[in-house]
Amino acid sequence: MDQLNLKRAVLEKAIELQLAVQGSRSKINSTVTACSTYQGIDESCQFDVVNLNDYDVILGTPWMYQHQVCIGLNPARIIVGSDNTVPIAVGNNTKYLLGAVAPSIEDSIVNAREELMAYAEPLCRKVEETELPPF
Repeated sequence: MDQLNLKRAVLEKAIELQLAVQGSRSKINSTVTACSTYQGIDESCQFDVVNLNDYDVILGTPWMYQHQVCIGLNPARIIVGSDNTVPIAVGNNTKYLLGAVAPSIEDSIVNAREELMAYAEPLCRKVEETELPPF
């Protein structure tokens, strides 16, 4: 990434990285947008930036889902079903795929809650100013 002079976008809140190794702890602190070319795919993608030894890039489950990738082991083969990115349909079978998105959804909920509280604040103030009868 540094060799390609790509500009990193630093995340406001780091995202935990789920690895296959139990006990491994790593975080995604930034992203970068780069052109991705593989077989018939030629697109601009956003990549999470992680410090992993001996790997140039790891194409994750969401990318494989969006390009309908089928992997064969014997014989070894990779079949790309779609050169164009297919949107991820939110549902029970895509919960795992959206795991990294959860913090941004959670942040949206927190932001919406704060916005609603600010909107309701004048009403709440009026209720507090009203003298309530003792119980």
